Amino acid sequence: MKTKITLLLVLFSCFISSLFAQNVANGREVMIQGFHWTTDASTTKWYDVVKNNAANLQNAGFDAIWLPPPSKSTGGMGYIPTVWYDLNNAQGTQAQLVSLITELHNKNIKVLADIVVNHRGGTLGWYDFSTPSWNTPVQTWSICSNSNISASGQKGTGNPDYDPAQAGLKSPGTTGLFTAARDLDHSNVEVRNGIKTWMLWLKNEIGFDGWRYDFVHGFDGKYIKEYNDATSPYFSVGELLEGDRNRIVKWLDYTKAGTNTASSTAFDFATKSALQNAFNDNNLSYLKDGSGKASGLIGVWPDKAVTMLDNHDTGPVPYGQDLWIFPGSKLLNGYAYILTHPGTPMVWWPHYFDWGIRTEIDKMIKLRKDNLLSSTSTLNIVAATNNLYAAIIDDKVAMKLGSDNWSPSGTGWTLKISGNNFAIWDKLGAVDVPSLTVSQVGGFFTTGTTVSTTLTANNPTSTIYYTLDGTTPTIASPSAVGSVTLSINTTKTLNAFVRNAAGVNSTIRTEIYTFGTLPTFTVYFKKPANWNAAVKVYYWSTTGTAPVAAWPGVSMTKDCGDWYSYTFPSTVSASNLLFNDGTLKTGDLTATAGIRYYDGAWLAGEPANRCPSIAPEVTISPVGGTFTTGSTVNVEVKANETTSTVYYTLDGTTPTTASPSAIGTKSLTITTNTTLKTIAVNTTGVSSAIKTETYTFVTPTTFTVYFKKPANWNAAVKVYYWGTTGTAPTVAWPGVSMTKDCGDWYSYTFPSTVSASNLLFNDGTLKTADLTATAGIRYYDGVWLATEPANRCPSIAPDVTFTPVGGTFATGTSINVEIKANETTSTVYYTLDGTIPTTASASAVGAKSLVISSNTTLRAFAVNTTGVSSAIKTETYTFVTPTTFTVYFKKPANWNAAVRVYYWGTTGTAPTVAWPGVAMTKDCGDWYSYTFPSTVSASNLLFNDGTLKTGDLTATAGIRYYDGAWLAGEPANRCPVQTTMTVYFKPPTNWTTTPKIHYWNAVPAGSATNTTWPGVNMTLDTNGFYKYTIVGPTSVNIIFNNGSSGTANQTPDLLNKTNGFSYIWGSTLKVQDAKKPSITNEIIVYPNPVQESLQVSSASSVLRYSVISSQGAVVLEGNLKDSTIDMTSLSAGMYFVKLQLENGEEVFHKIVKK
Repeated sequence: MKTKITLLLVLFSCFISSLFAQNVANGREVMIQGFHWTTDASTTKWYDVVKNNAANLQNAGFDAIWLPPPSKSTGGMGYIPTVWYDLNNAQGTQAQLVSLITELHNKNIKVLADIVVNHRGGTLGWYDFSTPSWNTPVQTWSICSNSNISASGQKGTGNPDYDPAQAGLKSPGTTGLFTAARDLDHSNVEVRNGIKTWMLWLKNEIGFDGWRYDFVHGFDGKYIKEYNDATSPYFSVGELLEGDRNRIVKWLDYTKAGTNTASSTAFDFATKSALQNAFNDNNLSYLKDGSGKASGLIGVWPDKAVTMLDNHDTGPVPYGQDLWIFPGSKLLNGYAYILTHPGTPMVWWPHYFDWGIRTEIDKMIKLRKDNLLSSTSTLNIVAATNNLYAAIIDDKVAMKLGSDNWSPSGTGWTLKISGNNFAIWDKLGAVDVPSLTVSQVGGFFTTGTTVSTTLTANNPTSTIYYTLDGTTPTIASPSAVGSVTLSINTTKTLNAFVRNAAGVNSTIRTEIYTFGTLPTFTVYFKKPANWNAAVKVYYWSTTGTAPVAAWPGVSMTKDCGDWYSYTFPSTVSASNLLFNDGTLKTGDLTATAGIRYYDGAWLAGEPANRCPSIAPEVTISPVGGTFTTGSTVNVEVKANETTSTVYYTLDGTTPTTASPSAIGTKSLTITTNTTLKTIAVNTTGVSSAIKTETYTFVTPTTFTVYFKKPANWNAAVKVYYWGTTGTAPTVAWPGVSMTKDCGDWYSYTFPSTVSASNLLFNDGTLKTADLTATAGIRYYDGVWLATEPANRCPSIAPDVTFTPVGGTFATGTSINVEIKANETTSTVYYTLDGTIPTTASASAVGAKSLVISSNTTLRAFAVNTTGVSSAIKTETYTFVTPTTFTVYFKKPANWNAAVRVYYWGTTGTAPTVAWPGVAMTKDCGDWYSYTFPSTVSASNLLFNDGTLKTGDLTATAGIRYYDGAWLAGEPANRCPVQTTMTVYFKPPTNWTTTPKIHYWNAVPAGSATNTTWPGVNMTLDTNGFYKYTIVGPTSVNIIFNNGSSGTANQTPDLLNKTNGFSYIWGSTLKVQDAKKPSITNEIIVYPNPVQESLQVSSASSVLRYSVISSQGAVVLEGNLKDSTIDMTSLSAGMYFVKLQLENGEEVFHKIVKK
């Protein structure tokens, strides 16, 4: 049956394709780019999102849609395709794509595929292509000879890549290489044949109608003609991202390939550039060139121009990549221009569905179509000044932009659309464009019912022609004037068109009405985490009979995980409903018969891995072990799923499904030696592995109690016992001292004559409750434990430390060195002559103090009580006669800053000083220094501030430090370097308050105090960024916010962020941005800001660089030479530097040019 249904679907798809047979575009099309940069992350697969909006696209008047690259790819959006013929990607499956194309064709909408053939990625590696493989990876003739095929710089063996700069398409230094993938050699006929075969498959088998060519500056434009001649597309357009229309014209010339006709259209980035510059500079004169024509491509070659405002590259994040954003406040002005002017207009999906301007765009599209405007319409620019642009198109439509007043002269004009600084008029006698509406669209209907559908022409004087047998209607077919109502009760294919009084026909409208038996109507609902488990469905207004449900409705059946289900009676084909738990509820919903899934929204199909299969498993608690004879062990055997069955034996035999059993769990009481074996079998009959535990009962030979001292007890722990079974000495309160065992554990062993006793533990004041214990090894930690706690007395690896560590010391001084083991019971062995110590060397238990006054190499290791040795540690103490004699003094807080040193009785000659002595030099913090003449090797001295002073002191030559007493060496972190870190944040445009930063968990600990939510205000920086500098730490955790909580008001927790961290709201790209050198992937660029030369330091080889302006234009590009980029030619401002590494990775840095 499945095969028959599939065949019918294929035949139906072919039928619709043949019916919808406008072979080439006629110039009156309005198109839409049907995706943006993050549609690969859509919760509902994007193909289904577009399919669900197919009717909206048809009603708006869109004639064609451009879809994202269809093939499997590295990266979600598809621009590094790997396996061309695998159409399962992040946007959806191949089946979902075919279903989408079929639905779009049903709505008379053509579909353009995004053709990425400049480059490819390997199936698993760099260049292991498949379908077609072109003999890779053994041969690489399909890859250009300057395209990397490995991280080491190995190249392909084809011809060199196309040079767009030499061809006049790009600025000097720009190449046609796409460094993240392998560039294909289009000059090779086998490569071109592979491309053509694949494109024919996309057209004939999948259903695509035309092409959008990606990255066309990467290969010769003449091949576009070859690919289009082979595939006969309905429409094609090339992407040459250039604002210079002369370069776009040159590319179109290349597509002629020696003929007189360009074989493709091109995106009119020149018109986008002119509009953006006009709006940004408030100068609408930019929209007219010196010859009085439009400034963009539409001014010189309108029938080859596809106009647009933004796309997935240029638009704002998260919809685009922020490369060249059209001003958001001027979108309607921009669409007023491109939807009335020559060229083929392309609307961007986010503008239409997400910007709140859909109604206005719909009106503009309708006006364009009502007036039969086309790509070659006549444009008359009436005015182009700073504050006014006005034009008349085909003498049917007039429009103006700007703040100055203007309206078209003459009679018959009607204002149709207006807004902030734009207006559009047309004449009263607009052309009647025939169109047809169908009241009841096709679908699935129950056998025995009748569908009434009314066909209505847009003009009551027009005639409707129709067929119900799937054939193409003609003016000889059944007809009606104005409208006709049809009753349909069997499967029919309706085809119809409208013909107006002028003899103009509409396109053919197709609707299919299928009748059959209702499918099962079951709804599945995923319970939110905050709902209780009493999930119900409340329904009303059913199509078909069903029991009346009183609020809160009918209980749903738990299916799996958080999913619940309910099946309607077979008489119901549709219903209004909502899900609830008696308190919380969803909004009002509607569902038709079938299997339906709801998780926050109706899903297109069953979610992948909705009810994952769980392998059966069984656990036994407690595990086996040795127990005291006479005691009882309560054992629980438990399956990991409550529906599984556990089978068990108690005699050591292998359990089977004939063994004793229980569903879910089984409790057992064990009092004798027992070998327990068990398995779990789930509801599908799958068995777990056999688990085995052995319980052994013995009479103990000793009776020892171990007690863990609570933290608030003193160390004099005792056990007081009475009522023993067996003889034992009588003890008086508070009892017998226990022996310290390890950590906080203490032990006491009863005489061997005792097999049981009453007892309590105490420290002479605090005590436990009265307890009872039987012979054996017993552990008490708040309660009696079943066994010894895991890792109760952890083994500590032996270690040895030296204090102070080795170094250089002044001749004549003595160093008091302590060798210390990490456990007091360990023995340290040492030597003083650099030889390897052994257990025959000098030793001491726990620690050893030594006095060292001459050059010494000290080596030592520790051996713990179990005989385990530590590693040998070595320190070298070197004594030298210092060449300088400098004293450093830390000023007490109550001294003034005029610190002096007064000296006398020097060993060696020095100038005589009078009280209060010589002024000391401030070093850092409260530290001051003074260096004696080189002739002095020792002196008496004291420090003072003219009033307060130290006692009399003595010092010998060397570097000496005094802080209340002479120190053995320089204090750690005596002159700490004050660290700072600056972070940057670009908030969303809808925030109206200064953003705040909340930070915590500074590293090092204590280097900065945590802020109190919501934190502190940031400071406005440049280009919409804010910054904040934190003094002290090297990293912190961060949340940027606008003073409120919630995902619309704050970022996620940004953990362990360091100096220069930058965050752009909604962006997946976090760019390092700092006034100090930035470090990204071990790459440093500096200085930043930069004036002339930008230095690049990298542990990885950097192959190329690109410098991109804040408007998205590449302003510098080339190979990195001498690790330097010359920035002198650039204007002051913000730029992005893209560095391409030898492994294919691309790294971005944000810099400021002074």
